[in-house]
Amino acid sequence: MYDPIENPPTTPQAPDLIDVLYTGIGRGHPFYLDGIVESLPASTRGDITTVFSATKGIPRAIWHGGKAAYHFGSSAGGENSAYSRLRKRGNYNTPGPLLRCAGQPLAQRFCNRTGPLIVAHPILVALLREHPQLIYQHGELVVPPECLIQGNHLTLVPTEQVATVFRKAGLDSRNICVTGLCVEPPLASRGASMQAERQRRYAEASSLCGGFFSSGAEPRRHVTLLVAAAISAVRRGGSAFVVAKRGGRFARRLMQTFDMQGLTLSIDADRMPDSGALLQTYGDRADLNRSTYRHFTALDYFVSPAHERTNWAVGLGLPMFVVDPSIGTFAPRNRELLISHGVAEALTDSAQSEAFGLRLDALWKAGTLAKRSEAGWGQYPIDGFKTIANRLS
Repeated sequence: MYDPIENPPTTPQAPDLIDVLYTGIGRGHPFYLDGIVESLPASTRGDITTVFSATKGIPRAIWHGGKAAYHFGSSAGGENSAYSRLRKRGNYNTPGPLLRCAGQPLAQRFCNRTGPLIVAHPILVALLREHPQLIYQHGELVVPPECLIQGNHLTLVPTEQVATVFRKAGLDSRNICVTGLCVEPPLASRGASMQAERQRRYAEASSLCGGFFSSGAEPRRHVTLLVAAAISAVRRGGSAFVVAKRGGRFARRLMQTFDMQGLTLSIDADRMPDSGALLQTYGDRADLNRSTYRHFTALDYFVSPAHERTNWAVGLGLPMFVVDPSIGTFAPRNRELLISHGVAEALTDSAQSEAFGLRLDALWKAGTLAKRSEAGWGQYPIDGFKTIANRLS
């Protein structure tokens, strides 16, 4: 993965190179830009940076305030929390004075350039809409209202259904490009072989392996359900691959609980155990991606909040269990979409998580996991990042 912080932009900027501007907040929006940058030829990459690296003084302080609000708001509450209600009321089409101040140095840096500029957050679309070749990467399968920013920018969307939402909001059809699902390139390239192996394991294996993921904010309620579900799966003879922030709440809770219950937990090991759990820790987003890819081929299902990893369920055929509550504006819509597509079900409370292993066994023996996997495979193209790179380079 290209690291926009450790690789400072080249100056002066050639007009035909592709600039990429990250918010650097959370995993979702930055993840979509990571895949584009990774897929672009190195010779086409221009100024690749974050809002933090590209600002200073008061504007940078405003961006840091936004980052703190994200972590604080995402770590507590649910769909009806103050954070979620605030997100729903947001109207990025008319940025307020704080956002305009935060965006001024970004506009000065980028808007006089003639090469493409790619962003993945609607706030940046609104602040930089005067850029002559602004590109908005909307990789999600759902469209909260705050994403519908008016302007002449090019919008990249994963499906025709998403494109229809943007058209109905008044965006010019000529400025909307359907790319297919944006699945991580290392996973998309092995999608067919992983799906075949997964179906074989459903039919022949003696136990299953699940992946357990939190959001970067690691809300307490999510962590509680994830840890309980992992323990329940292990107690039924399965194995758990848990990816968690090094030193974070999720990792600490998992280690403490496994230790108290006398269960086997390997940490940062090279090999996935046949039973018990492997905790794979990460320090930054690049480390998170590498950790995920390392054992992804062994997964038969995964447990996670309904964020950007939903592409695995509807694109790669990996059945999903959604931990509640749904926080923010994307997660509730993703949750609904996943269940309606027949690729997921929800873990709504501690009782369901504590009985997860029993539920998993029942779904497996009834053939439901295999059917959910089939429902999430082959419905959409999964090479969206490659499609975008081919269009731009």
